[in-house]
Amino acid sequence: MSTESCFLIDWVVPDSHIDNTNRANRSIIAPLILARVKGNAPAELNGVATIIRVHDERASGRYEPSLHQPDVLCLPYMTTEAIRAYQISDEARHAKSHSGMPIKIIHGGIHATSLWREAIKHCDVVVRGEMTPQFQQRLLEFALNMGVGYKAVLRLNNPPCVITHPPADWTWANPKNYLIPHTIQTSVGCPFGCDFCSVTQVAGAGMRPVAMDCLEAELKALPKGVVLAIVDDNFLQGVGAKHVEHCLNVARLMHEMGFRWMAEITVKTLSDARRRLATERGFDLVEFFAAHGCIGFFFGIETVEDAGLKKTIQLSETTK
Repeated sequence: MSTESCFLIDWVVPDSHIDNTNRANRSIIAPLILARVKGNAPAELNGVATIIRVHDERASGRYEPSLHQPDVLCLPYMTTEAIRAYQISDEARHAKSHSGMPIKIIHGGIHATSLWREAIKHCDVVVRGEMTPQFQQRLLEFALNMGVGYKAVLRLNNPPCVITHPPADWTWANPKNYLIPHTIQTSVGCPFGCDFCSVTQVAGAGMRPVAMDCLEAELKALPKGVVLAIVDDNFLQGVGAKHVEHCLNVARLMHEMGFRWMAEITVKTLSDARRRLATERGFDLVEFFAAHGCIGFFFGIETVEDAGLKKTIQLSETTK
């Protein structure tokens, strides 16, 4: 497809170590955000066809706006990548799109959500929080229609209680560039609100699951037998029925479809849920996960202080 009559939309994950020639050859986990926005990509904007391009600097090297010349440049990033995101944005300010117009710049992700007053200095639009496919299209149309010098901070007012979306598109990713080349998300949110963590502020305290039919469709699109990283904010958020049943159903689905997987989890909720299921159902939760494809957990040690531990226990009790 010719780019002359299309809108070029670039999504770029910055690399904070882009100038470090001694960095590792492979990143650990492929960024789900790039696969997600490709999967959600609108076929057209304002009646004009789109070309959606993604670029992970950690795997593909330096992104240069003057060479890629997008109409819209989108930068999702964490705090560790913020300085590099600002560098790319400032370079884009001095470049033009392929049609000779100024490049519209959008920032999003955890850092921009939390420190939007800082981020807006380097872009035209800051997106705070998450996006649905519909919000993504409206966001891009909004940016394309913005006047020069106008700035905006946008946020999805009512995030869905149950998340639905098309399957992520991984066609852009070279598996050789990542130790874990495919990731998946089954829920968002975390109840604990740790003062060193931004998850609760960004995604909320309550578990909002991805619809099981969406998970199944996404798994069907992935290569069979690969190891998946579940990048939920907290895979098992509590020991209540809705939390436990969600995790059990995800594990069953993973096993049925032949995937091995790992996830982030809280020590307290895993321990409590394991004890509860052993008493009420007579089976071991950890052994269940292992038998259904789980090869490991990343544990969250929320605190080692007595006051913080009491808060964690109290919050865990409220999620029963």
